[in-house]
Amino acid sequence: MTHLPKYSGTAHALTSIVRDDGVGALYAGLAPNLLGQTASWGCFFWTHARLKGMVRAAKEEGFAQDSRGLYRAELSFGERLGCSAGAGVVTATATQPVWVVKTRLQLQTTRHAHY
Repeated sequence: MTHLPKYSGTAHALTSIVRDDGVGALYAGLAPNLLGQTASWGCFFWTHARLKGMVRAAKEEGFAQDSRGLYRAELSFGERLGCSAGAGVVTATATQPVWVVKTRLQLQTTRHAHY
C-alpha cells in the first residue's frame, strides 16, 4: 500500500497538492467521475420513470384525469419512495465499476498518474 500524505485541513491539502504535484493533480480521475455522474443520473431517472409507469399500470384504481385529459394513476408517497429506492439500487449496481475505476485513478501516486 502506498503511503498517503496527511493533511491538517482542506486549505493545507489544496496548497500541498498544487505545490507538490501541480494543478492537474486536483483533477485526477475527473473523466471517470464525469462518466459516472452522467451514467448514474441517466440510469436513475430512466429507471425511476419506468418503475413509476409499471406501478401506475398495475394499479386498478386511483385513475384521475390530468390537465391534458390523460388518465393517470396517482402514486402514493410509499409507491414513489419504493420507485426511488428501486432506481437507486439499479443505478448503484449498474455504475459500480465506474466508481471503482474513478477511486483507483484518484488514489494513484503522482509518478504513476497520467493527467
